[in-house]
Amino acid sequence: MMDKRALFPGRVGWLLILIGVVVWLLSPRVCLAGGRAPSSSDGLSAAYYHFLMAELFGHEGKIDQSVEEYTKASEADPNSLFLHSELANLLHQQGKIEEAIAHCEKILAIDPNNVGAIFRMARIYSQQGTIDKAISLYRKAISIDRENPMAYMFLGQVYSTAGNYEESIKIYKQLISVIPDYYIAYYYLAKVYLELDMVETAIDYLKKAIQINPEFKSALIKLAVIYENKKQYESAAKIYQQLIDQDPEALEFRYQLGRLFIMADKLEEALKQFQIIQQKDPDNMENYVKIGLIYYEQKHYSKAIEAFGKYLEFNPADEDVRLYLGMSYEEMENYEAGLSQFKKILTFHPESIKARVHLNYIYQKLNRLPEAVEVLKEAIRLQPKMVDLYITLALTYNQTKQYQEAIDSLSKALAIEPNNDSLHFYLGAVYEKAGRFEDSIREFEKTIELNPQRAEAYNYIGYMYAERGINLEDAVSKIKKALEFEPQNGAYLDSLGWAYFKKGLLEESVVELEKAVKIITDDPVIYEHLGQVYYRKGNLPLALDYLKKSLQYDPNNVNVKRCVEDLQRELEKKKEAK
Repeated sequence: MMDKRALFPGRVGWLLILIGVVVWLLSPRVCLAGGRAPSSSDGLSAAYYHFLMAELFGHEGKIDQSVEEYTKASEADPNSLFLHSELANLLHQQGKIEEAIAHCEKILAIDPNNVGAIFRMARIYSQQGTIDKAISLYRKAISIDRENPMAYMFLGQVYSTAGNYEESIKIYKQLISVIPDYYIAYYYLAKVYLELDMVETAIDYLKKAIQINPEFKSALIKLAVIYENKKQYESAAKIYQQLIDQDPEALEFRYQLGRLFIMADKLEEALKQFQIIQQKDPDNMENYVKIGLIYYEQKHYSKAIEAFGKYLEFNPADEDVRLYLGMSYEEMENYEAGLSQFKKILTFHPESIKARVHLNYIYQKLNRLPEAVEVLKEAIRLQPKMVDLYITLALTYNQTKQYQEAIDSLSKALAIEPNNDSLHFYLGAVYEKAGRFEDSIREFEKTIELNPQRAEAYNYIGYMYAERGINLEDAVSKIKKALEFEPQNGAYLDSLGWAYFKKGLLEESVVELEKAVKIITDDPVIYEHLGQVYYRKGNLPLALDYLKKSLQYDPNNVNVKRCVEDLQRELEKKKEAK
């Protein structure tokens, strides 16, 4: 029987051996005349020769020829465990399952306790879905070598794959009882418990694996992911920092740490990680995007522009990054530069809706309203079912007081989505601007019918009633309903205060309006309302103060100017009368 260690030297010298064997086989004492049966020595020589030829073909990638030569070698030395093992391996790779199993069985016929052959047969059966046979073989391997961890590991994985998590857990725990410091078993136990959604138990086993082997990366990464999924970002970040400490050059861990800091809203810490990545890997263009996005969120728009620009030098057609570049210019009110970027997007992506929406915004800012309208019409032609485009177009028309065009745009959108509460709400707002009071109320009521939690619709109806001094009980009721959803909404508190004023409830009005002005400190309407209430209460100096405050925020309000002038004259007369 051939034994690999005794008969075969290392494969690095296979070519020299082949040359030597061929020379030896051709020598006179081997090339015998006559037809007598070869001796056992002749059989081993043939086995050597075919083995070396098999190795040669294997190195050349000629697997079929290699199998053929191994078969001949095995026939020459049928008791060689090594040759049967090599054949089983190659035949398994070729998908010749029955032949591979046959060679494993030949090994076991010679050596019933050959764990390698048992493993291979079990793996083949497992891949074929013949789970019972695989389980039986792995259990046999355990009975042969109780301290072979791989037998337990393979068996546990077979049970897990079959969905038999209970047996899988038993096997891994059995392994731990035999080899308590086998940290991989703890890791696989954690994986099984995760499948069972027993997250805390999984965490415990991962911690045990890490306690045994603090540099066990798979367990550390798995634990970090679990913490991230639980939104325990600080705990996850500590693990990634541990991984970085172990391997400072592993930039993927810095990337994950930076990403976690972003999720935890720790932008400065995130920026530090991505800047380190940039220093170590300046050709990583995606990293510039991360840096740019952080600067954008921090409102450091000049730095964001620099980072996005660097990335776009190498990826000029990236729509999303160029959008952020354009938006950075928007935030800096550099509208011409923003316009250039959004137009450039259209050269790469002629059907971009996002670019057209931003162009609409900039055209409005530049008071180029016809172009703002036209670019949205282009977007609608490209995406006629996108109702948000009709809303944006309506709001653009609203800017120029083209109310009928705005109504037409929203009506087209409602033909697409008749039960869209936002469309009814915006239509109600346009009707109110156009002076179509009944139509406006109808649309706001429809909004509430479709979405009973739409707070601004309740407020709109209540304020419209209060402005006209009608249905004041209903006005108060509607506004209070809005405040149930948003109790700290300054605009709604102003509406309630104004409705109380219209009802003659001056004390109640002051309370609500004072609340409102503490929340919204720069709204001229609230100051005007307070001025009106204090005037009605007879507190003329305080009324004048609030009306002047209103003029600070809206100096072009003719009505408030007139009120201030009238009130100043009235106060002068009273002063003179004294």
